[in-house]
Amino acid sequence: MNDTKELIRQCLEQRGDDDIDSLWINGKGENKKPVEYNALYDRVVSMSKVLNELEGRIVN
Repeated sequence: MNDTKELIRQCLEQRGDDDIDSLWINGKGENKKPVEYNALYDRVVSMSKVLNELEGRIVN
């Protein structure tokens, strides 16, 4: 739990100040905007496949 809190703190520190009410953003500086649902979903599915391969699980 403390590791997760520390990683979120570091992430937000690197992100800097903004008024975006979303944890996940896309872009930098003045071009920051919330990540769209489909892009986030695709990333989660992709990472799930990578993790399953690393664990030797078969994914359909």
